[in-house]
Amino acid sequence: MYNEGQVESFTDIFKYIKVAIVAKDIRKNRSTLSSSLKASIKKFPLGTLAAIGSLCNLTLKETFELIDAEYTRQTQKSSLNSE
Repeated sequence: MYNEGQVESFTDIFKYIKVAIVAKDIRKNRSTLSSSLKASIKKFPLGTLAAIGSLCNLTLKETFELIDAEYTRQTQKSSLNSE
């Protein structure tokens, strides 16, 4: 369960669901999944991201909105780090 409005980007999902549980369900290594999502979501396969959203009972629209928010957050963070 999660508090509505608290999930603003894709990685916020993992405040409520442990990465290890999701990784097991999608047959990925926990540490690889965690670091890959934090590093660059644009390099992650959309099918895998959609599967994670599905595990969280998100619609595709909701999943892609969170992915977009995560990409924007990562891009802004990258821009700030390069200054």
